[in-house]
Amino acid sequence: MSAISASMNREFVINRGHRIDNLLNLPLIVIDDIESMNRTKDIRLTLINLGLSNELERLSDVRLRSGKSRLRGRSRKIKKGPLIVCSNDLGIGDACENLLGVDLVNAKNLNVSDLAPGTEAGRLVVWTKSSFSNLSSNILKAVEINAS
Repeated sequence: MSAISASMNREFVINRGHRIDNLLNLPLIVIDDIESMNRTKDIRLTLINLGLSNELERLSDVRLRSGKSRLRGRSRKIKKGPLIVCSNDLGIGDACENLLGVDLVNAKNLNVSDLAPGTEAGRLVVWTKSSFSNLSSNILKAVEINAS
């Protein structure tokens, strides 16, 4: 199963640790207006309105490490949350920067390590409508092969 199809499968997303009890269906596809949001507060409210309040609560817990890792500058372990895939960054990049665990990637730069960090497939992905048309040809070929 590909990383994209695993992100659209409810069982894989739940097994990865995401809290999506309030979501009715996957994938989450939003309109392109989200790309022009430039405030963290607006993105947070949008994610809460999508039903991801439990997921944002899970991400707020930051694990503090002790020992050698702390001494080497790796003192905080931040969980991976939703990935937002957009076609254009019209300000959403600055807004997502301060949300713990929420990552933003352009559809042209999307790769497997974004969709399956730590080689564990099933990351929660929020797609914008126009991001599907901007996916790279390599990813589209892989999706077509897995669909047939």
